[in-house]
Amino acid sequence: MRPALAQTSRLEETRAGLLPAILGCMEDWYTKGSEKAAFRVGDNTLSLLWTEGGVEYCIPVGFENALEYELDLGGNRFAVGVTGRFTANEDDEPVLKVTLCFLESSSSRLLKFVFRPDGGLTVKFDEAPGLLVAMRSLQGTMKSQSQGLDLFKDIDYLHYLIHRVCSPVVHSVPPEELPAPGQA
Repeated sequence: MRPALAQTSRLEETRAGLLPAILGCMEDWYTKGSEKAAFRVGDNTLSLLWTEGGVEYCIPVGFENALEYELDLGGNRFAVGVTGRFTANEDDEPVLKVTLCFLESSSSRLLKFVFRPDGGLTVKFDEAPGLLVAMRSLQGTMKSQSQGLDLFKDIDYLHYLIHRVCSPVVHSVPPEELPAPGQA
């Protein structure tokens, strides 16, 4: 089954975006949230049309080799290499995996676009390295210094919260839930 790449999907309200959370913390810049996702298919090309914070990005996706793109997020410019791969998930739904490697850091944003049978889209965000890696490192350091242990009393809950921030799952809004033209 081929996914419906031509449609534009409005996404649920979210604070997730293209910039990995750990890189956002280092840069002190946070997304206003992703709004729309679509794809443009050309002659042997695919571009991700992504709207975030009111700005639309046309990001070329490389399948054999990464394609370079300059991502401008709120005046912060990031050189990224973008790769993609079509696959299927455990339910045999078509999936497009897109990886944005931030070339001047060790961070990557991983996006899995799941094309659901009902025509909807699910976007699964992940990043590498994740904040969990940093928290585990910090946890070990703080234990050795025997200070700040209160932060880690319920470490499983802390891991859950970090996972929700770094790896959210966002669904498209069904067309019947979209406001009528002129109403918003």
